[in-house]
Amino acid sequence: MKTVCSIYFSPTGNTKRIIEGFLESQNEINYISFDITLNLKREELVESIDSLDIKPDYWIIGCPVYLGRVPDILIDQIKKLNGNNIPTMVLVTYGNKSYGISLIQLYSELKLRNFSIVGMGAFIGEHSYSEKFHIAKNRPDINDIEVAKDYGSKLFNTPLFKLLENSINGKIDFVAKIMPNGGPKPFVKSEICINCQTCVLNCPKDLIDTKTKMFKDIESDKQCLSCMSCVKKCPVKARDYNILQPVEYLLDKLYFNKSKKERKEPVVIFNT
Repeated sequence: MKTVCSIYFSPTGNTKRIIEGFLESQNEINYISFDITLNLKREELVESIDSLDIKPDYWIIGCPVYLGRVPDILIDQIKKLNGNNIPTMVLVTYGNKSYGISLIQLYSELKLRNFSIVGMGAFIGEHSYSEKFHIAKNRPDINDIEVAKDYGSKLFNTPLFKLLENSINGKIDFVAKIMPNGGPKPFVKSEICINCQTCVLNCPKDLIDTKTKMFKDIESDKQCLSCMSCVKKCPVKARDYNILQPVEYLLDKLYFNKSKKERKEPVVIFNT
């Protein structure tokens, strides 16, 4: 029985769902997952991997894409690891706009740490700002999961070869220049908040004060990823975010205009 180990960062659950779909047709595997979405799990990652009784036969690395890039949180964890030349599959999710240079970044970082990359995929997940711009709502959907399932079946049942660097492409567009400090920051509507602590418990960087439900300090505000996990998971919609009106107008009418109307499909890359 083959052992598959995944390492993923998934604040809103989209990447996790794609990985689960990717593995859905694999009944004869021993699956071990390392969800590094929260601080504590990241602190334990290296020790948890070192404590494994068996060496994995495959790695799966996954994360969302923010402003066309891989979040530093995942890159920082990769830098602590050694892939031991084990076949590795990379899965990212993005909000129907662009996966930017995320695959290029992960290819470079993983190759430096001896991960043998045999497949990469960019899948669509509900956009972090879907509440305002209605982009990729409820994705990944059943069709996305089927593509992931089929892709996994091919990779696990076909002789695999390392991907060549020239098979990976991508570019950054101008949205990073529009969004100040990486993106809009969420806030709490105190009059609605029921003090359930959902936002506190689900913040990937542990930035939210348990009492006020605001950022702990100015530095926490700067560190916020704008992943909107707290906004999407709040059971009473007591969290929201603002975008400066001129920027919101430009995003809505120009930058996201095509993304709101057109459905992008997953991109998968592998050699057989």
